[in-house]
Amino acid sequence: MLRLESVAPHLLGALINADAGRRRAAVFDVCSHAIAINSVIDPVVVRALDDYAQGMSMADGVLGELKALQEQADDQYFEHADRDGGYQGRQTLAAFARARALSSVLFAVGADSVAAACESIYEAISSVDDQAAAIAIAVRELRSDQS
Repeated sequence: MLRLESVAPHLLGALINADAGRRRAAVFDVCSHAIAINSVIDPVVVRALDDYAQGMSMADGVLGELKALQEQADDQYFEHADRDGGYQGRQTLAAFARARALSSVLFAVGADSVAAACESIYEAISSVDDQAAAIAIAVRELRSDQS
């Protein structure tokens, strides 16, 4: 939770005070935004987010495939970083962003808790250039008057 507080302290309070439905909607919206911005196109990710939005638990196979995708994205990032010798070139940054976007989905579907929501949103925010826009998406959903 502390990582989220470092980038969006007002968002942390809103997440803590939100009911489970609003928290889930905020996490879903921010994760979906990160996935779209980073062009992470995979049916496993779509299914995981759809199941999460509906409050369904993940089938072991889907969760395993999602973890494998995230690990593969992390490996690609490390390969680019090693090859670039610490230089954060466009491919390295794109690989980092994809890995963080996938990580945001993994945190979301891993547990239904405030801590998991905080980690998920933090990872999603970390994956996009316009962090203020990602934060605004979550805040808008948390402040929504919809029931």
